[in-house]
Amino acid sequence: MEVAKLKEAQPQQRKSRLSVLWKLEDWWTVWLGLITIAGIIIGIIGKPILPEKWGEKGKTLLASITLENIPGILLTGLVSLIIFSLAVFIIKKEELKRFAIGFIFIYFLAVAATLIGNYEPWRYYGFNEVVWALVIGLVVGNIFKIPKLLKGAIRTE
Repeated sequence: MEVAKLKEAQPQQRKSRLSVLWKLEDWWTVWLGLITIAGIIIGIIGKPILPEKWGEKGKTLLASITLENIPGILLTGLVSLIIFSLAVFIIKKEELKRFAIGFIFIYFLAVAATLIGNYEPWRYYGFNEVVWALVIGLVVGNIFKIPKLLKGAIRTE
């Protein structure tokens, strides 16, 4: 009789294991990746607009952020915020406000890293935006105390 109860319980356990995937952060990486790829294929999500390269041929830092690409930079951040907020809303709804505030701050740090990384003379030697994002992250994470408000958007793993 207990064997029959065990067999009845097994399909329910399988169902609950699959439903748990919607609550796991690692699986949300997969879901959001698929949503983003589908959005790009369908044409809903376009190419992100980022600051241009600067530092050669008299092009200054201010010339890399034109009035034409500022709305695109902000829209790229907004679309990213919406996509990532979907996962936070489902995983930890109570963290959504802190995540959104922290994400905005981190997004502007990423734009700053892109600006610094787009300086052509440094890019030539391999100091691109990835290196500068790492440097900014190390400086901020090791020198300053991270405010509690920003911790909702920071994942170091």
